[in-house]
Amino acid sequence: MPACSECNRRLGSRLLVTVPDRARYLLGRNTVKWKKLLNSPDWDEDEIEQLGGNLRRRIRAIMAAKRFAVQRLSHLELVASMDDDYLRP
Repeated sequence: MPACSECNRRLGSRLLVTVPDRARYLLGRNTVKWKKLLNSPDWDEDEIEQLGGNLRRRIRAIMAAKRFAVQRLSHLELVASMDDDYLRP
């Protein structure tokens, strides 16, 4: 199961034998990396519409990045929870 180029760079030359081991490592690293983003407030569309143009675009970009981070972390949690013998690199 191939990893994206960002995850491959983050893994580097670490000897992590199973895919779940790799996912657990990446889950920890990415959780730390995205901590500030994950803690950013959620805005509803009515609140965003009241903002000026540049701030509105910035908030929407942050919210999109947060959704992406949450999806990636959820996927890593799923893979990390798999049986170690099920997926070998």
